[in-house]
Amino acid sequence: MDHLSGRWPKVFVFLAWLFVLGMVFQAILEAPWVAWNAARLIPTFALAHGETLYGALNQGPVWVTLYGPIYSLAYLPAVWVGSPEAAVMVASATGIGFFFAPVFWLLSRRKKQMMPPTTQLALIGFFLIATYCEPLRMSAFSVRADSVALGLGALACAAISRDKKIGSAAIWISTICAVLSIWSKQTFAPLLLALPLVVFWQGGGQVFKRYLIRLVASFVLISGMLFWWFGVPGIVLHMFEIPAKHPWASHLTVAGWEWLKIALIFLFGLLVGGIFLNRKDRRWMVWPIVGLLMVPTSLLGRVKEWGELNSFAPSLYFLAIGVMVVWVQLIESAVFKERARGFLCWGLVASVGFGLVVSAPRLIQLPASVAQRDQSPLSVAYRYAKRFPGTTYFPSAPLSSLMAEGRFYHFCYGMYD
Repeated sequence: MDHLSGRWPKVFVFLAWLFVLGMVFQAILEAPWVAWNAARLIPTFALAHGETLYGALNQGPVWVTLYGPIYSLAYLPAVWVGSPEAAVMVASATGIGFFFAPVFWLLSRRKKQMMPPTTQLALIGFFLIATYCEPLRMSAFSVRADSVALGLGALACAAISRDKKIGSAAIWISTICAVLSIWSKQTFAPLLLALPLVVFWQGGGQVFKRYLIRLVASFVLISGMLFWWFGVPGIVLHMFEIPAKHPWASHLTVAGWEWLKIALIFLFGLLVGGIFLNRKDRRWMVWPIVGLLMVPTSLLGRVKEWGELNSFAPSLYFLAIGVMVVWVQLIESAVFKERARGFLCWGLVASVGFGLVVSAPRLIQLPASVAQRDQSPLSVAYRYAKRFPGTTYFPSAPLSSLMAEGRFYHFCYGMYD
């Protein structure tokens, strides 16, 4: 029995999706107001202009190039527009797509018919979690390497957990996406350990051997292509040597306690939900296993100088997906009696409804965001540089100067790196 099969629950789900789309639209409109969003696109524009992505020290303009080349390639659609504000908005939409699309794909074929309202509400709930959990919000709605790496990592996990049997195509998708995720942001390296471990536990020795062989093949092939394209010395210098020399700004115990305070609700949801799930179907375990094995690199990213809360996202993202998967399975399974399942369904409706009500003030600001879309400092700097080329240096707006004058300048915060 579908407890949300009536007319009004479907209307509620439809309105909730409209609300979500409005919030996404507003986040995209607000992206140009953050200087870092534009600055992080400079490596992408450098690729489009044929510049060297990983240059030698004391040579050429200074950007932020401490991450893998895949993230710069992922934002290439941003170079096809004619203004910096439009480029940042395209990049923001691209990052949001990377962050949320794998989660939608994970649950889109759980049944042959149209996605049930409970599953749709779970997806909306995941969106609200990403909106209010600061590390996830910073990764989802900012132009960062995080959203690309998270999305590719989630695809790698989803490929081996959607079906009970891990097929050949799923193995290739998983291994390729895992390697691409690591070459987007190096802190996702634990995927090389976590995914084979999950495959061995879920599929046994034979599947594990096939997975490991293809993982090694994917890693060697993709890494070889990137080293050939961008050069070994430049990649090693920018991705490993410079970050390794960043000083520590905190202690691991402090960062660990900070992570635990945020992750506790996800861990509790996984523990309670996992108790009632079918012991024979362990596909959902991929998410907490990957999330927990991501903790060391998440903490390491946080304790480094300039390490922000988004450093926790590689761990929290997978734990949050795990919570959603567990409770969707519980609602759809026959573990609970009809009355209890109905209580869970309407509890989900109430939780999502409360989240939407709390988020309403943000959506009310949408008309103002539309009216002020071309008034950001990024746009002002672009118009000035366009009118008076070569006269003014904008240290925090290198993208404005680039698109107005066709020249690359130093990014002030890149000097710290």
